Amino acid sequence: MYTQKDLDILIQQEQDLRYETFQSIDAFHLGQAIIDLAQYEDRGLVIQIIREEDGLVIFQYAMDDKAQRNFNFCQMKHELLLQTGHSSAYAYVIEEIKGNKENTNAGGSFPIRNTKNQLLASVLISGLHDGKDHHIIIKALEKVLNKKTVVFSNILK
Repeated sequence: MYTQKDLDILIQQEQDLRYETFQSIDAFHLGQAIIDLAQYEDRGLVIQIIREEDGLVIFQYAMDDKAQRNFNFCQMKHELLLQTGHSSAYAYVIEEIKGNKENTNAGGSFPIRNTKNQLLASVLISGLHDGKDHHIIIKALEKVLNKKTVVFSNILK
């Protein structure tokens, strides 16, 4: 069961993990950090980082065990991020709190914002389970930004 405290943690993560600016080289470093962390998982993932100014995919990577369906999941997670303005983990928790039994949302999209709250990019991951998509994004952002944020410990779909 999720609570408002869980939503507050997810919002805090979005506030803590911001960039001053976000360029293509930043997307490369973030993507590489995600790949490095994914090496320790029991399955692969796909990564997309989209520059929101023009919708261009500025980083994309697929591990050997992934397929087009994972990119399709990334697209769904991206649409959810654009609709809600928050991570897909946030959208998932909102639906669970409402009691939506057919909630198909999942963690794995995260907004890249600057300190002025402008949406610069979206990072999207598909392939892991039990909320690990969200968790690996957070760990990678903490690494590349050299920042810490609160831990969201509840398991996501």
